[in-house]
Amino acid sequence: MSRIRSLRMTAIVMVVLLALQFELGMAVNLSPSLEDIPPVAGTPAAIWHALVKVGAGAPVHAILGTLLTVVALVSLILSLRTGSTLMAVIGAASFVSVMMAAVNGILFTMSGFKDDHYSHGMATAFILSFSLFFVQIAILTLRVRQSRA
Repeated sequence: MSRIRSLRMTAIVMVVLLALQFELGMAVNLSPSLEDIPPVAGTPAAIWHALVKVGAGAPVHAILGTLLTVVALVSLILSLRTGSTLMAVIGAASFVSVMMAAVNGILFTMSGFKDDHYSHGMATAFILSFSLFFVQIAILTLRVRQSRA
């Protein structure tokens, strides 16, 4: 039962961090300095420089995105350790959707914040991640309540 509780807590943390990530993303998206950023090379230094040029919100958004990817990996591992096929599938889908958001975010930055397809991909993967973690929380909450009964 402790594995289920650990996974549930991790999913709750993910939902909270994803909500914060959404707000940071909207602040970055509304930044007028996005128009001044040219496309950048795919090196980490060039990407970081582009983020810094946008303003403080963009690097924080990127750092939080990296943290979300790490916590999503932890969530996947915990999902697999429950022994539940359903939790394994939700955990894998959640991890993949967080990774898709991260990759699209990197590509959006590399495009100089111009390619709306990458922005759309980031947003779609975000919604999927958010939804999957909510579903996971609901299922795990029911399991915890059933175990108490």
